Amino acid sequence: MGSVQDGCPNGLDLLRFLERVQERDLARTRRWIANEERRQQERARGEAARPAPPDWLLDYGLNN
Repeated sequence: MGSVQDGCPNGLDLLRFLERVQERDLARTRRWIANEERRQQERARGEAARPAPPDWLLDYGLNN
């Protein structure tokens, strides 16, 4: 590895860069998780609010 004086990053600089990239990726993944959790909660609320099916059913004979 080069030194900071010759313009090349050293090992520690590269590791700090990698850390920042991974933190950004982790934040994005956490947003995806939060969005999916929100969608699941909305689906569950929608299913809970759905009216019950009717107690009756129309059945047509074969001649209709």
